[in-house]
Amino acid sequence: MEVKFIWGSKDLISITNILFVLNRYYPIIRAACFVVFSLQPPEGPDAEVLCEHWTDYNSWSTMVNVATVKSTLSPSLFISVPRVSHYPSTNALPYLGPLG
Repeated sequence: MEVKFIWGSKDLISITNILFVLNRYYPIIRAACFVVFSLQPPEGPDAEVLCEHWTDYNSWSTMVNVATVKSTLSPSLFISVPRVSHYPSTNALPYLGPLG
């Protein structure tokens, strides 16, 4: 389905495709960078600076990842939740029982 709807679409650059690619491939890139850094930590005189850069990258990429997931899930949740009219005549009031 990915090939049919994402890579086979007429416009390759759309908000849907961008969010899909970020959700699908960005965590893999981030995890690969984390594994490389964990297996071969930098050594030498610039090790502290490189560690700071890796840590900053990991923090920023986590925030980008969370924002991407939130921007993908929030609209789908908003669309799937039924809307309730604020006019009293059109709302169906629930039965609260004899005490309600």
